[in-house]
Amino acid sequence: MGILKLNPAPDENQQLQPRMLNAFSKMTLSRKGSSRSSSRGDRSNRGSRSPSPAPSERSSRASERSTRSSRGQSVPPSWSPGPFVRRIVGRDPQGGPTLDWRIPAAFYPPTESQNQHGRKCGACWAFAVLGAVEILLPRVQGYITSLSKQALIDCVVTNDGCHGGDMRDAIVYLIKIGVPSAVSYPYMARNGRCKSFIGPYMKLNYYTDVPGANQLAEHLEHSPLPSILYAPLELQHYVSGVYDSPGCTNEVSKINHAGVIVGQYTDAWIVRFSVESDWGLQGHILIAKGRCGLGLQSFEINSPFTILRRS
Repeated sequence: MGILKLNPAPDENQQLQPRMLNAFSKMTLSRKGSSRSSSRGDRSNRGSRSPSPAPSERSSRASERSTRSSRGQSVPPSWSPGPFVRRIVGRDPQGGPTLDWRIPAAFYPPTESQNQHGRKCGACWAFAVLGAVEILLPRVQGYITSLSKQALIDCVVTNDGCHGGDMRDAIVYLIKIGVPSAVSYPYMARNGRCKSFIGPYMKLNYYTDVPGANQLAEHLEHSPLPSILYAPLELQHYVSGVYDSPGCTNEVSKINHAGVIVGQYTDAWIVRFSVESDWGLQGHILIAKGRCGLGLQSFEINSPFTILRRS
């Protein structure tokens, strides 16, 4: 099922030992300090990225990173959300939503499953980042455009494609290179060779780290927030209501998924998952504030965007 890797910031002395309890996908957590970032400055020292590595090169890099990572427990590859053998129905949220990026509905793209074509792909990192961007795009150009998750899987060579990835690396790639539309670079749910000859549809200009859980609401005012989280296996049975299990802790070692915070109630976050819309609340879940690691690492996607090609 792959390896979950956590790369602590240089000033953190504690060695983080990840444990993979992967309900929906594998991902890499890169913990860094809060800063407003762009394609220039300290991000440039991460090294240049070749957009089209050979498969052997990707394998070599993945192997090299694996030796620097602690191995974790993998869940059965046959697991996937639903069918509902049992039903998890949480409590009612307090009041109505105080902020909801799903409104207006005409500007909100439907959720997509990261598992397609009969294949399972742990690319939640790509779906989370592009999910946030796709929600913002209609507010810039006036209509919904699906962006290519496959391009990030194939071309962000510092990540491991369907075997996991770092959201920050994906965002930096969107700043430096951009991303094609899903129409021009379709999703295949597997690792492939980067089709760098397909031009980008749009590019990001910069992004902002969210310092912690107590800052989520402030940053959510400006954009949906790609966020890491802990998704317990029982969430495959989630139907509705606020999920508030004490077992859904904020331990960094349990982080195994990425989603998009798209709104909030007084006591809960509205989180978009990379699943079919027949799961949960049309592909969304309400998670109680202070649960499931939300806030350990989140990003604000800043506009304006650079639209390079319209379709």
